[in-house]
Amino acid sequence: MPARRTPVLLWCAALLAVPTALAGIGSVWPGPPAPTATAAVTAPGGGTGTDVVTASAPAAAVPSGTGSPADGSAPTAAAPTAASQPAAGQVAAEEVAALVTAAPVRFPADSAALEPAAAETVRAVAAVLVAAPEASVVLTGHVADTPGSAEGALALSERRAVAVADALAAAGVDRSRITTVGRGADAPLETRAASRRVEFEIR
Repeated sequence: MPARRTPVLLWCAALLAVPTALAGIGSVWPGPPAPTATAAVTAPGGGTGTDVVTASAPAAAVPSGTGSPADGSAPTAAAPTAASQPAAGQVAAEEVAALVTAAPVRFPADSAALEPAAAETVRAVAAVLVAAPEASVVLTGHVADTPGSAEGALALSERRAVAVADALAAAGVDRSRITTVGRGADAPLETRAASRRVEFEIR
């Protein structure tokens, strides 16, 4: 009877030893490396699964106006703005002011006829205006402060402005760009000769 119990006891001991040995091996076995680019997510049905997680380093910020763009392309120079450049009308105004200052458009007493020097200035002004078609001009006629009616002085100043407008139009300036105004003797200058004039305002 004791001889039959020995194999049974050995089998029982073996059955107990094998799971213990397997558990010990499993505790020291490193197993497959854990994935570094996965994260556990919850499946719609309530179960769990894994979804690949990808990440990229944030692009380095480039200070405004320095360095290169983040995509590696070459920096481009900023286009000049309209504010940084003088308007064509402003340039025309400066050129006309210089012409009229050097050779004012003046008239003989009681006359609206352009003399040669004045006519030459008007032709030079016309050339500036033709080159700047977006600019317009206001012509203001004046007379000297002499005895006579205010109505006569106003009419003469208007005729002087119109005479200059006619000369500009004959030189190629569109008449729709020209405005004429007469002020009579309201704004005399230091001398009567200087007062008999037409002034130019470029707009």
